Amino acid sequence: LKNYYKIGESPVVVVGSTHPDEEEIYINLFKKLKNDFNVKFLIAPRHLERVQAIAGLLEKNGVNFALKSTGETFENKDVILLDTTGELASSYSISKFSIILLTSSSVHFVVSSPAVFINSAFNVSNSVLAVSTAAIEVLALDTDS
Repeated sequence: LKNYYKIGESPVVVVGSTHPDEEEIYINLFKKLKNDFNVKFLIAPRHLERVQAIAGLLEKNGVNFALKSTGETFENKDVILLDTTGELASSYSISKFSIILLTSSSVHFVVSSPAVFINSAFNVSNSVLAVSTAAIEVLALDTDS
């Protein structure tokens, strides 16, 4: 995947399973990290029907991005927005750091990079077959998914 995405030397942060209230936060985080670390982001919304709304937020914020389905790479783009299904789990392999929202759904992944798991459900820890070289689990009281 590193060759496919043409990553080069830039670190990639994978943000998986995003929700509407979080996406602008991640975009602002990207803009701050881009200036200091030349970071790239791969954003995967929890629901694909959110892709156009996220694309609008990226445009509004002046972020150089592309949809994954267009075949664009990190060679010319700073953010790739996953608008396809079944690719998030393998995408973690290209990341230097991952941000993963956990819900009550059954979740199983292996993440090879440091990760932050944001737990929006009360009992999902048992469903994570993970993890990474370093992980932080953040518990959230909001159980909306």
